[in-house]
Amino acid sequence: MNTREIICKMLDEVNEQGNLCHRVQTKTLAEHTELVGAERAFLIRVFHGTLERQQTIDWILMRKTGRAVQKQKPKIRNVLRMAVYQILFMDVPNSAACNEAVKITKNRNMNGLSGMVNGVLRGIARDVEADGSTEAYLEQLAEGMNTTDRLSFLYAMPTWLILYWRSLYDDATVEKMLKSFLEESKTVIRLREDDRSGEKAMEALLSEGTELTETEYAPNARRMTKAGRLDGSAAFAKGLFAIQDESSILVGNLIPLKAGDTVLDLCAAPGGKTCHIAERLQALGGGTVLARDVSDKKLEAIQENASRLGLSNLRLKVWDAERVDPTMKGAADVVLADLPCSGIGVIGRKPDIKWKTELDDISALAEIQKRILRASADYVKKGGYLVFSTCTITKEENMGGYEELRSLGFDPVDLTPYLPKALQSEPTAKEGYLQLVPGVHSTDGFFFSLFQKN
Repeated sequence: MNTREIICKMLDEVNEQGNLCHRVQTKTLAEHTELVGAERAFLIRVFHGTLERQQTIDWILMRKTGRAVQKQKPKIRNVLRMAVYQILFMDVPNSAACNEAVKITKNRNMNGLSGMVNGVLRGIARDVEADGSTEAYLEQLAEGMNTTDRLSFLYAMPTWLILYWRSLYDDATVEKMLKSFLEESKTVIRLREDDRSGEKAMEALLSEGTELTETEYAPNARRMTKAGRLDGSAAFAKGLFAIQDESSILVGNLIPLKAGDTVLDLCAAPGGKTCHIAERLQALGGGTVLARDVSDKKLEAIQENASRLGLSNLRLKVWDAERVDPTMKGAADVVLADLPCSGIGVIGRKPDIKWKTELDDISALAEIQKRILRASADYVKKGGYLVFSTCTITKEENMGGYEELRSLGFDPVDLTPYLPKALQSEPTAKEGYLQLVPGVHSTDGFFFSLFQKN
């Protein structure tokens, strides 16, 4: 099975079987260790890019074939999608994209459709060449569309999400956000608390062919600038760093901690913030993190990272955060409520979110968050802290939870001492919250707020 056939199988798993794209990618790379260097990079780029641009690709295929993609045979539509992505958005010879798609069609025992596949793809390639560039081709197709439809087509985003964001932000900000989602996501690492300069980690990674640069907001984070395989590196295995997004690192940075604190992490998996807090407490001289989530499987990933990082101050327990735990009443100096959300702020990393999420999901998730916050309000000691965060950019989920905490007897805390100057604003100071917006900020979309129990 060649690389393109593997990609088609991955697309089948996401589009036809409903599996999550990041899990499919992780599983496939683990199964195909023979894919290294350029082949591994090609697989990731085509798989992720096809999913990311799928709405635009489907519209073009419908226009070219006169038939909705969902009405085409499942074995064929993902072959077409993958090939169109290469023709439009990659520096791959059109002939290679077309020929390989025809081969895969035949290998899938669909010989009778190989002529159609060849004709459709070569027709699209000719149209792009006639317009001079992909950008010109897409703009020509978008001519005459209204603002919402144009943005939806050019940036492969559902119209309901475009309309939703246009109700919150001006059109220029919405377009910045959409462009940002389509930019390549850079891998970020968190430096260990005992190596805040990053000297040990950066020296080890440089010797393995990976180069890093400072990030804009988190002093204990570094962004990868030269390709390397971080999760397979010796430095990673030794626990010299953690792979964690910058916005997530910022959450751990803003929590007021002191030696001996007990921190309750309500929805801890996959555990990036959990391990960060545990590291900080160890560096301060001691303290415990009580990490909880709904299944053993979710907790396994946390334990794996904790072991690699040498953390001995984590206590794991299966628990549904919507249930009240009377044994925890008044027991936590800090509660971290990084709660389930729509994940719309990380569409750039998990593109399947945008077509698996609907408007009603946002309201439903906001209600779940409120139930968790009400269940956990009594866990915080008087004078203790609660951090509420999400990886989304919706008003219902973020400000809904924020207002719920205010009604439960929590006061917002000025975030200014914990944030870099570039992120300080009136809301961060007076209201104690920060909304990160992709395109406006150089991070994923993220919301976090800090409260103290009065």
